[in-house]
Amino acid sequence: MTPVVEITPADHQEATEFLVELARALAANGSTADRIESALSTAADRIGIHAEFFATPTSVFASIGTGAQNTTKLVRVESADINLDRLVRLDAVLQAVSAREISIADARSAIAQILARPAPWPVSVFLAAHTSTGACACLFFGGHWREIAVGATAGLTVGLLALLADRIRRLIRVFEFLSGAVVAILATFAAWRLPGLSTDIVIVAGLIALIPGLSLTIAVSEVSTRHLLSGAARLVGAAASLASIAFGVAAGSHFVRALLPIAIQSEPRPTPPIAQWTALLLAPTALAVLFKASARDIPAILLVASLGFLAARELGDQLGPELAAGASALLVGLIANARAIIANRPVAVAVIPGLILLVPGSIGFRSLSAFLDQKAVQGLETAVLAVIIALAIATGLLLANVLLPPKRPL
Repeated sequence: MTPVVEITPADHQEATEFLVELARALAANGSTADRIESALSTAADRIGIHAEFFATPTSVFASIGTGAQNTTKLVRVESADINLDRLVRLDAVLQAVSAREISIADARSAIAQILARPAPWPVSVFLAAHTSTGACACLFFGGHWREIAVGATAGLTVGLLALLADRIRRLIRVFEFLSGAVVAILATFAAWRLPGLSTDIVIVAGLIALIPGLSLTIAVSEVSTRHLLSGAARLVGAAASLASIAFGVAAGSHFVRALLPIAIQSEPRPTPPIAQWTALLLAPTALAVLFKASARDIPAILLVASLGFLAARELGDQLGPELAAGASALLVGLIANARAIIANRPVAVAVIPGLILLVPGSIGFRSLSAFLDQKAVQGLETAVLAVIIALAIATGLLLANVLLPPKRPL
C-alpha cells in the first residue's frame, strides 16, 4: 500500500476534493448527520488538515483549511437511499486513510469505484424482498392467508413501481403518492372479490417499505444529540412522506369504493405460530436486501433484528409499548455495537435493519389516516404514541452507545 505523504500547501486542493467526495458519498448512501460529521472530522484529522463540517439530510457544509487556504464547500444531495454495502466499503476507505495505508489520490479513486458499483442483489431478488416484506408484515399485523397473499402482491407492486421510478426519474416526486394509490386500489378491489378481507392490514403491509418510521426515529435521535436542524428537517421530511402516502391511499380507496360495493371488514383469524416464526426469519433477510447489505452481513442482521423483535413482543405486555420499544432498542444497540467491534464493520449495518421491526412507522400512518377520516382525537392520540415510541427507541440507542461505545465514526 502507498503511504500517505504529509499534507503541504500544494496538496490542499486534493485534500479538499477528497473530503468533499467522501461527504457526498456518505450523505447519498444514507449515513446520519452525526456519523457524517464524525467520519469527516476523523478523515480530516488523520490527513492533517483543519476542517469543520455541518450535515443535514440533503446537504453537507464543509469549511476546510485555515487562513488564506480556507475553503468553504456546499455538498448538495438529492436523495439518500440507504446502501449498507457502500457504507461498509466507504468505512474501509476511511480506516485505510486513518491508518495511513493509502494515499489521498488512491482514496479518491476507491470512492469513485464504490459509487460506480451496482446494487449487490439482482432485480429478481429485490422484487422477491419487496414481496416477502409485504407478506411478513401482514403476519405481524395479524393477517390471515388472504391478507398475506394480497399483501405480498401489494409489496411486489411497490417494488415494480420503485424500479419504474428509478428509470423514469420524473416519477420520483410522486412515487409515494402513486404507490399509496395503487396499493389502496389493489387492496380495495381485493376486498370486493374477497368479502371480509382486512384492507387496513393489506395497505399498511404493502406500503411498509415506504412508511418513514426509521426516518422519524433518526430525526428524534438527531434532535436528542443536539443536531437540531438536521433532526427538524428529517422530521418534516418524514411527515411529508407520510402525508403523500396517506393522500394516495385515500384517493385510491375512494376511487374504488365509488365504483364497487365493498363488504364490511371482518377481523382476520390469526395464523399458526409456525407462520409467525417463518416471517421472523424471512423479514430481516428481506430488509437486508432492500437496504442493499452484502450477503456476509445477513446473519448478523438476522440475529439483531430477531432478538429485538422478540424482546419487544415479550416485554410489550409487561412494560407497555413505549418502554418495551426502548428496552428492545437498547438490546439492538448493544448487540450491533458489539458486532461492530468484533467484526470491524460499521454499526449501521446491523442496527438499521434491526430497528425497522421496532420503529413506529405504521402507527404514524394510522394517525394520519385517522385525521383524513375526520377522527381528530384518535389521530392525535396515535401521533403522540408514535412520537413517544420514537423517543424511547432513540433513548435506548443512546444508552447502548454509552454502555458499549463502538469507537468508530460509522
